[in-house]
Amino acid sequence: MQVAGAFLQGVNGAMGAGAVGAAPRPSYHLQCAWSTSFHMPGLPSGEKRVPDRASLGGSPVELLEVHLPLRPLRAGPAPPSLGAHAHGLVFDLLDLPQVAPALGRELHAWRGRAEFTASALLDVEGNPAAEVRPDWWYWLRLAFLSARTAQVWLERLAASFPAHVHLGPGAPFHQPDDSCCWDYELGSDPPPTWAARYADLAADPHDRWALRFVTPTTFQLPLARSDRPASPVFLPLPVPEQVLSSLAAGWQELAPPDLRDLADRARVLALAERIQLGPSHLQVAPVSLRNNRVEVERAAFTGTAVFAYSPSPHVPRDEDQRRRRLLGALLRFGTFAGLGVQSARGMGLLRADPF
Repeated sequence: MQVAGAFLQGVNGAMGAGAVGAAPRPSYHLQCAWSTSFHMPGLPSGEKRVPDRASLGGSPVELLEVHLPLRPLRAGPAPPSLGAHAHGLVFDLLDLPQVAPALGRELHAWRGRAEFTASALLDVEGNPAAEVRPDWWYWLRLAFLSARTAQVWLERLAASFPAHVHLGPGAPFHQPDDSCCWDYELGSDPPPTWAARYADLAADPHDRWALRFVTPTTFQLPLARSDRPASPVFLPLPVPEQVLSSLAAGWQELAPPDLRDLADRARVLALAERIQLGPSHLQVAPVSLRNNRVEVERAAFTGTAVFAYSPSPHVPRDEDQRRRRLLGALLRFGTFAGLGVQSARGMGLLRADPF
C-alpha cells in the first residue's frame, strides 16, 4: 500500500555529503512524494506525513513528531539529562498565558502516560550527542501523542518557543557573555515535522521489522506484590513480550477510545508468543534513573534488533491478519512515543522499519 507522505531535504549544503550538520544554519524545503519510505540523515524513515495545519484529510492530527534544529553557543559535553530539561521547558511554555496554562496544569498533575516526550540531543546521524560544538547543528526531538497536544504545538506552542534556550542544570537564563555549552540557538526555519492518526498505524502490516533502540532502553518488570523487592527490577533486553507490553500500555492510555481494544493484554500476549527475535547487536551500559526523587543506577541497552512474526497454523486467517496489523500499529506508535521507563524524558527512543 502506498501512503501519502512527504520528506524534507536540506539545502545550502547542510545535508550534503561531507557537510552534514555544519554551519551555516540548515534551511529546509518540502518535497511531496507518494512513497512508503523516505529518509535523511538523523531523521526517521517511515510512513509519516508532514502537516501544514492541525488536520490530515480533515481529521485532527493525533501524533506529531518535531525535530528542532539547535546550535550550541559553546563547545563542551552535551547536557546530562537533556530530555528531562527539554520536557520541563515544554511545561514552562505551556504555562504561558498565550499558550495553554490549563492544559499544562492538567498534564503536570496527571500520573499516567505522558502526552508528549522529549529526546536527548541528537547528532546529524540520529545518535545521542556526547560532545557539542558551535559550528554544528543538532536535533531536539519532541513528540506529541494526543490530538490536543499536537494542536497546541501547531497553533500556539511552536510560535512561543524561544530563539535561545538553556537545556541543562543551573540557572535557566544567562547573560550572552556567560553562555555555556548548554545554551542553544534555535534554527529559524520550519522544523522537520511528521504527523499521523492512530487509525493509520495499523495499515499495511508486515512480518519483519528492523528495530533501532536509539537511546538507552530498559523495562521495569511487573512483579507480583508478594514478590516485590525493596527496589524495582529492570530488564535491559528487547524481549518481545516486554517491548510489546510497554507499547500496548501507552496505546491503551492515549489512543482514541474506539481503538484501545486493539491492544488489549490477551491479544498482545498472543502476538508476543509468535514473535521471534532475529539478529541483534546490543550494547548494555549503566544509566542513572530517578526513582522517588533518588538517583539510582540501572542497566539499559541501545542497538539494533529484528522482530519477525511467525504465523500460527492454528488460528483463522483473519485473526492472523489482526495480529500482524497490531504488530505494525504498536511499533509505529513506538516511533512517536518511545518505550520502556522514562520515555517521556529521553530514554527508549525507537526507530522501526518494515522490510
